[in-house]
Order: sequence, then C-alpha cells, then structure tokens
Amino acid sequence: MFKKTISWTLYIAFIGLLVFGAINRTSSRISDSSDARNANRSVVEGSAITEIVVAPHEDKGHDASEAHLNEASGYEWIIMDGVVTNITNREMIVTLADGEQISLARRAWRFSQEQGFTPQVGNTVTVTGYHNNGEFEIAQIRDLDNGQVAIIRDENGHPLWASGELDE
Repeated sequence: MFKKTISWTLYIAFIGLLVFGAINRTSSRISDSSDARNANRSVVEGSAITEIVVAPHEDKGHDASEAHLNEASGYEWIIMDGVVTNITNREMIVTLADGEQISLARRAWRFSQEQGFTPQVGNTVTVTGYHNNGEFEIAQIRDLDNGQVAIIRDENGHPLWASGELDE
C-alpha cells in the first residue's frame, strides 16, 4: 500500500511538472513573440527598416538609394505606381495606369495594417512585387500621399508574417 501511494504521488508530481513546463514554455514564447512584434512595429514606424526596391530602377520618382531585392530569389521584381480604388476589411485594391487591378488581401493586408499602414481611397501608391504562378505578390507598398510604407515580404519573397522573422 505504501509503495502504491509513493508511486502515484511521484507519477502525479511528474505529470504536474510536465504540465507546468508546457505552460511556462508557451507563455514564454507568446511573450517573446509579442516583444518582437512590438520591437519590429517601432522599427517600421521609425522608418529605420530597410525598404525593398529593385535597383537600379529607371522609373520616375523612385529612390535608387534604397536597398535592392535579392536577385537570387529567382523573381523578376517589378515596381508600379497606382491609385487606391477600394478598401475593405479584407482587401485593398490598387488600380494601375493601364487599368489593371492589384489586390492586397487576406493576411498580407492585415499584416500591412498591423504596421500602421492606413491608406485612403484615392491615394497614389508605389507597389513593389513579383509575379508568382500568375498572381502578383506585393512585397512592399508605399503611400506617396502620406509617406507610409508597409513591408510585407523579405528580399527573397518570403512573407514576413510567416517567416518567423518577427518571432525570433
């Protein structure tokens, strides 16, 4: 009887330690992730983050002194100017000069809003991105009317919200 009591006590203590460790690890990761996001957000708001622009770029009005995209990414990086024509909770539509429409939607749109990107309908924007499987992927968007910039993908085209860059 005494051996069973000690065995069950040790078993319950072991399970308790495992549960405590799991809770502690999860809360630590959540705290670290939150701190990293807040640090990244302040960097973006302070304009200290490197902006993504194809270099050299001959188009009018684009600053060639900004960092260039990684040519090893395998994508042809494109910079286009357009006008914001529609904004909803789920997406922002940019209409280019040739009438083509580009959508910044789902997680990419939410991620840009988390960075403080708040364009208005009618604002002129510069979009940097690439074509992937027939879709245009936006890596960076700059609102020329209010100066805000949202960096959505890194120089290799990986989404910053999913790359773990903000979580480390």
